[in-house]
Amino acid sequence: MKRCAAVLLSFLMISSLLQASSGVDIAGADETSRWIPVNNGLYSGAVWSLAIDPTNAQVVYAGTDVGAFKSTNGGLAWTHVNAGLADTAVNSLVIDPRTTQVVYAAVTFTGKTFGGGVFKSTNGGSTWTRGNAGLPNVDVHSLAVDPANTQTVYAGAHSGPNGEGGVYKSTDGGSTWTQTNAGLIYPYVDSLVIDPTNTQVIYAGTYNGQTVGGGVFKSTNGGTAWIQAGLGATIVRSLVIDPTNTQVIYAGTYDGVFKSTNGGSTWTQMNTGLANTIADSVAVDPTNTQVVYAAGTYKGQTVGGGVFKSTNGGRTWTQLNAGLTNTNVNSLVIDPTKTATLYAGTFGGVFKSVPRTVVVLHIGKSACTVNGVSRTLDSPPVIKDARTLLPIRAIIEALGGTIVWNPTQKKVAATLGGSIVELWIGRNAAKVNAVNTPIDPSNSRVVPEIINGRTMLPLGFVAKNLGAAVNWDPSTQTITITYPGT
Repeated sequence: MKRCAAVLLSFLMISSLLQASSGVDIAGADETSRWIPVNNGLYSGAVWSLAIDPTNAQVVYAGTDVGAFKSTNGGLAWTHVNAGLADTAVNSLVIDPRTTQVVYAAVTFTGKTFGGGVFKSTNGGSTWTRGNAGLPNVDVHSLAVDPANTQTVYAGAHSGPNGEGGVYKSTDGGSTWTQTNAGLIYPYVDSLVIDPTNTQVIYAGTYNGQTVGGGVFKSTNGGTAWIQAGLGATIVRSLVIDPTNTQVIYAGTYDGVFKSTNGGSTWTQMNTGLANTIADSVAVDPTNTQVVYAAGTYKGQTVGGGVFKSTNGGRTWTQLNAGLTNTNVNSLVIDPTKTATLYAGTFGGVFKSVPRTVVVLHIGKSACTVNGVSRTLDSPPVIKDARTLLPIRAIIEALGGTIVWNPTQKKVAATLGGSIVELWIGRNAAKVNAVNTPIDPSNSRVVPEIINGRTMLPLGFVAKNLGAAVNWDPSTQTITITYPGT
């Protein structure tokens, strides 16, 4: 945004509300983002898998113990999209990159000792059909779609009672499957990844069915045959390829993260700063592949772990757990359009990382700053009748949110992160995530108003319920809005 957006709506803040917020603690400068829970409508505790529509990053799928959920607004709200998926735990989700209404789910049947398969939706998750011809009743844990020919799909399964498992391949969009295990020693496959520049090259992360061991296997002929490609002493939970140099591969394992720069011929452990972490998920920033994320749990402990970030290709890692109240992380995906935004699937639902944004405004001045970069407001903040007026649309949009004005209902809806605040002109109660909430329990006269043709809202109430922090400096008449808040 080169300029702060035109002022269509404005905040009204009672000065005492600003002064009351002057002690709000703004997070340290070393925190560039913060996690917020985004679980409205998502009622399963454990989230095993996540997928983002590559053509519309607002569409996110979550695989849980009770099937699949879908969000069409970046995690703000979720809908259970489970028709045909009843009684399944969804271990992996993958979207057809060319026809994104086509989604595949790798499942385990819940409440049973063994069994699962692959389900397919052709309508964005509304309904699902099981396509298991040639695929035995096995627990499927990983999926990969060939980006060059999306009718070709690979499934990684765990061994069954009769030795089933390993890798299965479909060339007709999941209708029929053929086992392709030649050379694959261990029929327990937790992860699959395809080289996007040569889709005959596939990597499989395995384990040996015991407490340790498995490693990476590689195929150079579309899964017809496999060779060992290292890390045989560890269980490989996740694999990701650098999209700008496909010889670079990261493996998330029971012993942290390993990196190969030669297509899996050799590997180097990259654990500085990762401590004793099982890396269940690894993701590479597609716009800057030196930025890599790893997520998982602490080995040998029931809690701990979380998300770690490297800015130097995995050489060192920094923990990014601010706001992440459940640090048992099973899956991690990056928004391809805003790569500072991530989603984490945990044992406590879905969390979304929101980049830290600081907006600084001065009474009577059109100039403002957003993360230190100068912007110009079409209307400067002013004090009138001891009330401070702020240009709401510009501010909320600068923080990454949206504002909708309904002139018929005289209602303003402010959306930011995982929250929606709805207010009506003249009413002293609002709705926060659809829950009726008094604006100021101690003063019923605090209501949204229209003054001089502008809609004015109480900033302290709105900011608090959208997760922003407000700081008012009366000596310099400076307003600092920080999102996410502490």
